[in-house]
Amino acid sequence: MNIPENNSGSFCFCTLALGSTYCKFALDLAKDLEKYAPQKKIIIFTNNPKHFEQQNNVLVFEYISNTVYNVWDKTYVIEKALSLYDNCIYFDADVRILDYIPSDINFLPGITAYSCFSIKKKYDTVLKSSKAKSKNWKLLVHTANKLNVNLDDVKFVWEYMWMFKRDEKTQDFIDLWRKIGRYYEQRGRYSGEGEAMGLVAAKLGIPIHYDRERSISFFKYRDAKYKISQELVKPEAVQEYMDRYKEIKFPQKSFWEKVRGKINKYVTIQKRLIILRISNLFDFDFYYS
Repeated sequence: MNIPENNSGSFCFCTLALGSTYCKFALDLAKDLEKYAPQKKIIIFTNNPKHFEQQNNVLVFEYISNTVYNVWDKTYVIEKALSLYDNCIYFDADVRILDYIPSDINFLPGITAYSCFSIKKKYDTVLKSSKAKSKNWKLLVHTANKLNVNLDDVKFVWEYMWMFKRDEKTQDFIDLWRKIGRYYEQRGRYSGEGEAMGLVAAKLGIPIHYDRERSISFFKYRDAKYKISQELVKPEAVQEYMDRYKEIKFPQKSFWEKVRGKINKYVTIQKRLIILRISNLFDFDFYYS
């Protein structure tokens, strides 16, 4: 284990926890960080601050979603984190930490991603559904043209874990990242944060680095499943975390609970879409052209 000597550098962790499922995930993450980075804070934006009131390492901010499908709300988390610290490390709430995090992490200018590669590689090798690939690619090309960005210069960032070093372009990055998110949702796409980060970085000249140091040992369900399939990890080595993920993600619910949940989700999304489309009228040329 890499036992930390002094964990007091100017950086924090941050995540987004909206809804009971992700509050449970985020609490597990906070407990991991309390153990493996004991002098660090994690900033959590959540609609249920009371869920974290027993965690001393959490800086919790009450937050109501400002997007259609929540995924783009992480722009507000990053904005807050970098208003308080020089650097931040973002985790998806369902990430687990497996070992001590060193205090001397080297924050390179811009973004350092656990995984990143050219945006064209993503569409050539990662996406499986031809229908989704075609639709998303058309939107990506349209957005790149709107921003006057060459796709050859764009990297895709796996958005579940990455680091950000604050500089004079940080707020411009966040503002444009958020704007692309609103544009994607306007066009019916409710994901794509990683490629939007790449578009903005290319537009503003912000570097994206591959995390060669691999200084954080972590568990992510999707990542673990892939490593198991490639025989890079033995199933029993991560079984505890796999079981905990399934326990939180797929709780037992009655038929009527499932129906009620789907209806509430549909109504909420339709309301948010109406609000989004109306508010986007104030920048009509960007969002509707």
